[in-house]
Amino acid sequence: MKIETKEFPIVDGIEIIDSKEQLVEITDFKCEPIYYKQGYKGALDKCYCRVSVLEHLKEAKKYLPEGYDFLVYDAYRPLEVQQSLFDKYRNEIKEKNPELSEEELDKEANYFVAKPSFNRYRPSVHNTGGAIDLTLIKDGKLVDMGTEFDDFTDKAHSDYYEVNNVDNTIRNNRRILYTAMINARFTSLPTEWWHFDYGDLYWAYYLNKKSIYVGLINDNI
Repeated sequence: MKIETKEFPIVDGIEIIDSKEQLVEITDFKCEPIYYKQGYKGALDKCYCRVSVLEHLKEAKKYLPEGYDFLVYDAYRPLEVQQSLFDKYRNEIKEKNPELSEEELDKEANYFVAKPSFNRYRPSVHNTGGAIDLTLIKDGKLVDMGTEFDDFTDKAHSDYYEVNNVDNTIRNNRRILYTAMINARFTSLPTEWWHFDYGDLYWAYYLNKKSIYVGLINDNI
């Protein structure tokens, strides 16, 4: 399946009908909780997501070619971690673009790291447990996806290798991941090839639905 070129989601005004689904640990797939490994304060040593997200991820695996599987980097993300990631990336942008206003800095940073929110009905998507960051492994080894995880350049855009005819192997690798996830009713984020959503605000935007997951502000794992 060719990767669709689409606009960044605008979630203002999208309604959330809280499904009250529980968070569950992702035990059915290999997980490498990347922010815990990188030492971020408050990061969890296991990966968690909503019940339906895990069920749809199991469905997505059925669409992978033989020998392929998922490697999960991140899903539910505590607000403390989200704040640290946002601040770090925002500061990097500010150093390179000192002329930008505070509002412009927030907007630029938000393309790759959502601004944290303590409003349960206007949450950052990873704080809902509906967003998931993952890649492919084949026969236990990482598949070349063109960039590392959390590469905040144009090459990380999902459709980069579709619109730039520079490497058909990487293009096809991204198509494998994209096809499996879309067939399992996830939506993709255009700025990050590794990011997919189910039930959260981004998912609701692209499918013209109501979101089913609120932010998990004070929930304990």
